[in-house]
Parts: sequence; C-alpha cells; structure tokens
Amino acid sequence: MNDTPIDSGRQPRPNQLHLELADLERGVAPALVAALERILGYACDQQARLERQPVKAVHEYRKSIRRARALLRLIRGKGWRELDHALRDVVRATSVLRDRDVLLDNLAALPDT
Repeated sequence: MNDTPIDSGRQPRPNQLHLELADLERGVAPALVAALERILGYACDQQARLERQPVKAVHEYRKSIRRARALLRLIRGKGWRELDHALRDVVRATSVLRDRDVLLDNLAALPDT
C-alpha cells in the first residue's frame, strides 16, 4: 500500500504527504513545499484539539513533525538543516507529555497488589 498518493482520488489525511497534481505541474520542489506546508499546518491545528483530546493532539502533533522532518530530508534545500533542528527541538519539548501519558497507562494496568 502506498502511503504517499499522488492525486489518487481519495482524500488524504491532512498530515500525510500528499502531492497534488496542480502543485506537481509547477515542479517537484513546489509540490514538496506545499505538502510540507499542509503537514505543518495540521500540526499547528492540534493546538485547538488540546482541550478536548490532549493525548490525541500531542500524538498527532508529534507524528506530523516527524513527517515534516522526513520530508525536509528529501528536499535538502537551502536552510533545511536549521529547520530540521528547530522541528527536532519542538518535538522534544513534547516528549515529557508523551512519556507521562504512557507511564499513566502502564500504572493503570498494574494490579492493585
């Protein structure tokens, strides 16, 4: 199964790498930049979800940032390394939230004894 459709007719999730044919007609680089913008936009949208679904919001945010970093490594254009390091730092800042959630789940699964 291909996780990176190129205008396959199905709606991609906003945080997936999805190359639009209209973007590709202008060239691969603009298509990759547009995909990166969509992925990072989805990551930013998770802030609105924090109140209702904090665990899901942090998970989706972290996943989107990892995808954005993977895409940056494909592009490797001017300034990509600085942006990659900045994205690495912002996802590191959420590690404590993820670790807390995993720890609480594990503690809840322990027997009462």
